[in-house]
Amino acid sequence: MSRRFCTYVMAAWLLVAVVLTLGTAFLSASQPYIYRHGWISADFATMARSFTRDGILKLGLVPVHNNPPLGLRPDAYIHWPPLFPILLSWVFDVFGISETSAHALMLVILIANTALVYVLTRLTMSPAAALIAAFAWLTLPLVVGYGHLVLHLHLALTFLLLALVAAAKGRDRGAVVFMVLATVTSWEPLLAAVGLLGAAYVTGDKPLRRTAGKLLAASVLASILVVVVYALRYPGRFVELFEVVAFRMGVGTIHASEILTRNSIEPQLGLARRIMLVLDHYLEMLGGLGTLALVWTFSELLVRVRTHIKTPWLTPFFAMAAMAFLWSAGMSNHVAIHDYEVLLAAPVTAMALGWAGAELLERLLAWKDSVLRLRAIAVVLLVPGIMIVPSARSLKAALAARTGYTLPAHVTGPDCEPLGEPCEAVFGWELERLIPAGAVVVSPIESLVSVYYSNRRVIRMVRNDAEWESIRPQIQADFPATPVYMAVPAGTEANFPRTLGSMQLRKTFAATVARLW
Repeated sequence: MSRRFCTYVMAAWLLVAVVLTLGTAFLSASQPYIYRHGWISADFATMARSFTRDGILKLGLVPVHNNPPLGLRPDAYIHWPPLFPILLSWVFDVFGISETSAHALMLVILIANTALVYVLTRLTMSPAAALIAAFAWLTLPLVVGYGHLVLHLHLALTFLLLALVAAAKGRDRGAVVFMVLATVTSWEPLLAAVGLLGAAYVTGDKPLRRTAGKLLAASVLASILVVVVYALRYPGRFVELFEVVAFRMGVGTIHASEILTRNSIEPQLGLARRIMLVLDHYLEMLGGLGTLALVWTFSELLVRVRTHIKTPWLTPFFAMAAMAFLWSAGMSNHVAIHDYEVLLAAPVTAMALGWAGAELLERLLAWKDSVLRLRAIAVVLLVPGIMIVPSARSLKAALAARTGYTLPAHVTGPDCEPLGEPCEAVFGWELERLIPAGAVVVSPIESLVSVYYSNRRVIRMVRNDAEWESIRPQIQADFPATPVYMAVPAGTEANFPRTLGSMQLRKTFAATVARLW
């Protein structure tokens, strides 16, 4: 069996993975945000819709993840940089505000990232490793499961991969530009610049040290610029940003002290629990083969560093690995709660699988023994068949759901409680139907799925009478001439006995609504 034959087979497997990915994406394009972690898609779609409705400059480049009326204090979202929702708003401007537009953008980004993984691996490893890495990227359980999420991390990885490709080609200016774009999309790429600098010192590469220094300086300055823009626009919210960082790191006990601005009521996890969850997420999202490839590749890197063997792929590999490791260690509570954060490790895992697969094939093909040749054939033909199973299952699920995404009876009937994305969408649709446009809604719901589909300004996570009474003066001041309603999931009225006890209630299978004033 020749190397050319192996190359053709690997290219064919990559083509199959691309076809499965495109098929799943096209079948699911119009799906509402009712899938796992659909609240993320709804969150960024809401921010983009706000930019489209009110204008990027009018909002001061700061995302707002709520609906009109904005009031005296808009529901600004200052936890992440703004570039991704801005880009999505441009897509909405051109193609209309819809799930199809948002999911189409994510498909474009997914294909771009696949191509960039291929290019970076080919530049630093080999053509065979590049084919395997691109195939591995598309078939990782993490990418198959969350590649469609309307999530800023996908775009941040695009710019980071572009920066690493430019750096590998010696184009420092381009690398700096792409690193800045990556940083104003998400904070994590700054840590990749730290890893790049570490790789430069480990290898003693002075030109790389200068390049890494430029990228790190550009990333730090871009981060500072975003924080300054947010602080100037909303100076009263500056403390909240540090509260959120402390909570995500696992050293703070509350997500945000202000009821009106908190975005989560998740519990703080203990250290042991965080470590176990993070490890579990990595093993589940990267898969057994991905994990083994990472271990083998890291051990090989250690040998090469100790023996001073020049390894072109050490630099991007170390940069991306450092980003994933430092973020997971530093923001352990965040990663423990949100398994999709493992996406940071997807490119380096794909590259590890590319190197490991190509290295294994080379070793097998070097032998003349017929038994080993048969093993090589098995590796080329069978292992990709195992890896592509998640992609095939995803397409099968998309085909089964291709009925216009009519929600099942238990979701639209009396048993519906907004505890999962489908019921949260129904709750939002009920609010849009029951409450007039331009009103403010006070509700105990947490998910942005309900907010997105309600098209109403929702004051979220007001859980009982005491919390409502504590924020009532602020709402009266912020919305002096605006109708205000309370909306709670059906069956939860007992949490507001004083507020709802004397009100005229309008009840449906999903929601109970009362006008407060």
